[in-house]
Amino acid sequence: MVIVLPFDAIVRILDRTAPGRVRAVQSRGTQITSEPSPPLAVNIVTALERANRDPTLMEHLGTPGGKYVGALWQEEFIALATWCRRVGLPNDATVVEEAIKGARE
Repeated sequence: MVIVLPFDAIVRILDRTAPGRVRAVQSRGTQITSEPSPPLAVNIVTALERANRDPTLMEHLGTPGGKYVGALWQEEFIALATWCRRVGLPNDATVVEEAIKGARE
């Protein structure tokens, strides 16, 4: 399965997968550091990195600024959406879920 994701969503997701990245949260003016984001499967990260690097994948399937991501199994895209929710990217999780639905139609 191949889906189209917005470029900015790809960048945000890849930013969260950066090795050693620790999320910082502001709380009443003090910065609190949380544990690093849970790991995302290597094949999913590789597909996102490939989409990020390839400039020929822009503006496909009517998605402005979209890029093809895949080929991955549907379950892997579901795992990506779940991972996005776990690391605080609920809007990107919704985008992934909508892209899955669009690819099935």
